[in-house]
Amino acid sequence: MAKNKTPQPSVRGDWRSSHGITTDHVDEYLYSLLPARDEVLAEMEAEASAHDVPIVGPAVGRLFHQLATMIQAKTVFEMGSAIGYSTIWWARAVGEAGHVHYTDGNRRNADKANGYFNQLVKLCAGTNSSRPELMYARGVLSAVAKRN
Repeated sequence: MAKNKTPQPSVRGDWRSSHGITTDHVDEYLYSLLPARDEVLAEMEAEASAHDVPIVGPAVGRLFHQLATMIQAKTVFEMGSAIGYSTIWWARAVGEAGHVHYTDGNRRNADKANGYFNQLVKLCAGTNSSRPELMYARGVLSAVAKRN
């Protein structure tokens, strides 16, 4: 493990459920390997745990990001996006020139997602090269936030 890596605190939300595929010890190990998420994603994870909102979680989010990056995806249509957690992972993968289409039939979810997208856009506004993972999503989420 790298010395500068700060592991995320253990938060056991529904998004952490392995649904019996792996044991708790394996889950703990896998999640201990993940790098820290920015404050917006961390807030979304807490919201999902506190209010039983279905999100994919950081391990699957990173998988989505990796898959989209591998195929150099430029457009993603996400059906049933809830509060937009996975939308942010997709947006980071497709980059500023890409397009991610957020959808959810629940207006409350869409409003929450829009709020998170705006938070992330504001967080990105003052970023520099030390936080490039935030900059990737700036253009995509600005467009998504304006559409909602």
